[in-house]
Amino acid sequence: MSAGPSEVAARVLALATAQSDSLAVADDRRRLAYGELARSASAAAAALRADGVVPGDRVGLISDNSADYLVAALGTWIAGAVLAPIHPAFGPSELQYVVGNAQPRVILVEEGRTAMLNKYDVEVRSLESVARSDAGGVEKPADVDPKALALIYYTSGSTGRPKPVAHSHAGIAAGVIAYIDVWHLSSSDRTLVCLPMSWAFGLTTGSIATLLAGGTVVVLPRYKPVRVAAAMSAERITVFHGVTTMFVKMLDYLRDEGKSLGATKLRLCISGGEPRNEPAFAQWRELTGCPVHDTYCASECWPVVTYDPRQDPEPRLGSAGRVVPGAEIRIIDPDGNDVATGKIGEGIWRAPALMLGYWNESGLTDEAFTADGWFRSRDLVRMDESGYVYVTGRIADTIIRGGSNISPAEVESVIVRHDGVRDVAVVGIADPVYGEEVAAAVVLAPGVDFDPEALAAFCRADLAAYKVPTRYLRVTELPRNANGKLVRRDVVPMIGSDAVSVA
Repeated sequence: MSAGPSEVAARVLALATAQSDSLAVADDRRRLAYGELARSASAAAAALRADGVVPGDRVGLISDNSADYLVAALGTWIAGAVLAPIHPAFGPSELQYVVGNAQPRVILVEEGRTAMLNKYDVEVRSLESVARSDAGGVEKPADVDPKALALIYYTSGSTGRPKPVAHSHAGIAAGVIAYIDVWHLSSSDRTLVCLPMSWAFGLTTGSIATLLAGGTVVVLPRYKPVRVAAAMSAERITVFHGVTTMFVKMLDYLRDEGKSLGATKLRLCISGGEPRNEPAFAQWRELTGCPVHDTYCASECWPVVTYDPRQDPEPRLGSAGRVVPGAEIRIIDPDGNDVATGKIGEGIWRAPALMLGYWNESGLTDEAFTADGWFRSRDLVRMDESGYVYVTGRIADTIIRGGSNISPAEVESVIVRHDGVRDVAVVGIADPVYGEEVAAAVVLAPGVDFDPEALAAFCRADLAAYKVPTRYLRVTELPRNANGKLVRRDVVPMIGSDAVSVA
């Protein structure tokens, strides 16, 4: 591949000619047509160049979601620089790691957040000043090597320190185009983005894919059910992405407030990042007329598994979908051998957007890949004869009781089907006899009595006896990170003397 403009930036700039007056991005403060978006992004690139940013430099970005965020991201790529989004909820230790790892030439910061960078020797610019620079004409983007670094995602994973996921210009474009194709995104789509743009699900999967398809991105600063409900109707939303918890909280809000979404234009709803909650998704289907499909991948490697809504108008119960064209998946045993169809093993992947590695973390990079270049998901999965993939849990989360392996996700998928349960987390607790004891922390629906014996009986109807939790704790909420994912390691210390034992 020869050097040229970033493909993502080039495609958005081309749309400035093809559909100049079509709405590209909208939030509470700005509504930009494609022509305006291209001019604003070009002006942002010029502002970055004036600050000394050259191709290959890292540009940090700390902000809630906004139209300005997307202008700055595109401007960074037009300038040939590397975007390094930083989640605004990162604490001091996480921020210190990110600044030291990315070594950004400049950090763009949303108004009101500059104080968090006072201790660092780094140039700080107002996001608004760059994203709202005086717009001139659409200038020629810088030439870059398609295989060169374009984006560093700082994921919030199972460890306390973020992982710096590095992607190339070509990889981002290939991954986004794969999503456009499998989801049939078009200029008629209007995607509601309330997932953080600092992570892949909000930025590339949700926003950039819609832009490259010529659609409209409707931006909310963050997820709030009342604002999502209002935007669904007012902005005629057709596509909505969210982690499972978002769908559950939206249903709770509508029930508690006695409200309805009314007639929606939704044609595609996608969940990801957490196990499916089939009872909640069934309620969503009944409420909106739109089923909740799934996407299964990682920031390091995407897309891998999802649904083509034309081939599968309704998702398979419990399945994340099928392997995306252009992606590959193998399911292996601990010795690296492929397992038989229908058997559980570790999923290893290749996909259109496969990371270059973890930026400046060679040791982590080596651990992430097999010797022949497959990304190790560390997830336990199985695939049926029709090619549908089912995620059964994380290898690290596996509970070993009396020598038998138990997947917390499998137990959770049963408990959450109980009418009185709104959310659940299953973990292993040290046990002097069996090694580990299965414990469940449950969030109950309003007005439901806490009855551990009944919950255990409900589990016994579907699970082998050794998988049934023997300790139950009622909680008002479960610990989740800023993207809504369950932080299982924080559940374990919650299971103390207040938990009720069930024989």
